[in-house]
Amino acid sequence: MSEEQAMWAIQNLYENPRTRDELSDSDAQILLQWAEEQIERLASLDMDDASFDAAYDALIDLIRRMNRLAGRLHMLPPEDVEIALNRIAENAAQVGLPIPADNLSLYVRRSAAPDNHDNVRLLITLVMSGQQPST
Repeated sequence: MSEEQAMWAIQNLYENPRTRDELSDSDAQILLQWAEEQIERLASLDMDDASFDAAYDALIDLIRRMNRLAGRLHMLPPEDVEIALNRIAENAAQVGLPIPADNLSLYVRRSAAPDNHDNVRLLITLVMSGQQPST
């Protein structure tokens, strides 16, 4: 994956309104900065173009779903939160970020944070929860 392709992917991320339309600019910025890091991570895997495109599409779906859930969490019943989280988990696994099932269950039982800023941060933490800390 070339630097130009990563730059294109980041630009496309910011041009896609569905990655941020449920959030305020400051809340969306948290999610988009994290998404940039994920694009850089995917680019560093040295995939061929088709593989990168598929991973990028899954990442955009993941970001779109995280945006929607963070913005609507306070309005959703637990069963809808669970459905949304399962879809997030599917997309996260497609980009190499498997979420432990126990962590999904814990998140479903949480109530919405008082503001979307915290909801975005909690979703990022959840998606990253299956990753080993780097030493």
